[in-house]
Amino acid sequence: FDLGSGRFMAADSAAEITRRCWEHEFNEVERWTNYLKNI
Repeated sequence: FDLGSGRFMAADSAAEITRRCWEHEFNEVERWTNYLKNI
């Protein structure tokens, strides 16, 4: 985890796939949270 950017750093190509999945899931949670706060 890189504290400066707030992102996970992948150690290899398999970890990169997992990191992308986690980022996608986080973006979905953030999107729904913003939506629900603003309706």
